[in-house]
Amino acid sequence: MGIPKTAGHFVEVYHGISKASAVAIRSQGIRLDLSRPNLDFGSGFYTTADRTQAAKWASRTSDDGEILTFKIPESDYSKLRGLHFSQATTSWHRFVRHNRLGGKLHSYDFVEGPMLGNPSIFLRGGVSKAFGHQISFHTQKSSNLLMRGLVP
Repeated sequence: MGIPKTAGHFVEVYHGISKASAVAIRSQGIRLDLSRPNLDFGSGFYTTADRTQAAKWASRTSDDGEILTFKIPESDYSKLRGLHFSQATTSWHRFVRHNRLGGKLHSYDFVEGPMLGNPSIFLRGGVSKAFGHQISFHTQKSSNLLMRGLVP
């Protein structure tokens, strides 16, 4: 899928979250220290370029959630150090397995690629089911950029 460019040379990403957590992000910023470990791309702040997918994430919260929208100038986004997986390649499998098993966090500002749909089966040696789109942000530099682009 990749990050879509909007009019005016911006990239737009979404984060589906509980309403209470949305309030906390708006008032305190993105707290990377609160990120869950052992996710596909490691501990980080996960977004998507697919608004429908973000709505599904939000709907799984106890309060039906909210979608936060971030518009980032393409010129600033391009300065971040990123890793892109356009599909579930052998490299993606190795990277996801490493992170899901609690390996050392990489040094990328962001990682973009498909989501793993069946982590327990995959980690037991089964075939992965990759779907959708995610972009995870892992550094203070990248989370600060997101916060500057948070749409009110």
